[in-house]
Amino acid sequence: MGNGSDLRNLSGFNLQANSVPESKLDPSFRANVARLNTNQNFTGANSFGNAGNQFTGSFTGDGSGLTALNASSISGTIPDAQLSANVAKLNPNQTFTGTNIFTNAVGIGTNNPQSTLHVAGTVTADALRSPGAGINTSTFAFTHRAVATNTSGNVTTIYNSLTDGDPNAILLVTHNWSADTNSISRYNTNLVGVYYAANRWTIFNEQVNGTAPAMALGRAFNVMVIKP
Repeated sequence: MGNGSDLRNLSGFNLQANSVPESKLDPSFRANVARLNTNQNFTGANSFGNAGNQFTGSFTGDGSGLTALNASSISGTIPDAQLSANVAKLNPNQTFTGTNIFTNAVGIGTNNPQSTLHVAGTVTADALRSPGAGINTSTFAFTHRAVATNTSGNVTTIYNSLTDGDPNAILLVTHNWSADTNSISRYNTNLVGVYYAANRWTIFNEQVNGTAPAMALGRAFNVMVIKP
């Protein structure tokens, strides 16, 4: 025991008791020592390899090297410019190249669609297609064929769920030569019209010189239904 003030060349590795007060650190070195209770700026590259490290408070600076970030922890909003070019946006023109399925009603030009696809305005199309259309299918366009069970005199009656019970439906009817199975001639030389009666739409041969020709069995017609 005694005064050790004159001792020199002491090694810090040999200190066994107590701790060195901050005030005893060399001033030129003291400013570079990290402390637990002060604000500090680390200018070197620091790595924290323990997964249990936790950081609280606010951090500023370049975060480009951060990985495994949790998107649910992001506060605020991400600017459009930072989004991928593959993200759909509300205000630009865009082209969808994948197959998109919309399970609810879609409105174009309207915020209140009244059907599966409601377009408020003019529609321009190269063609209208009715996939699966055939003899008396429930598609908006179908083929009606006159047979013994639906034909009488100059009239053939349409039995179709799309037209039955709807007097306001608009029907466009044309002869279908390729589907016609009449044994005498597949050519229809009669003028035809449509009318609604007894909850059904019918196709009939118009009168010629006061006489309405009989509807030939096997005669086929394309029918397109427009709902007003």
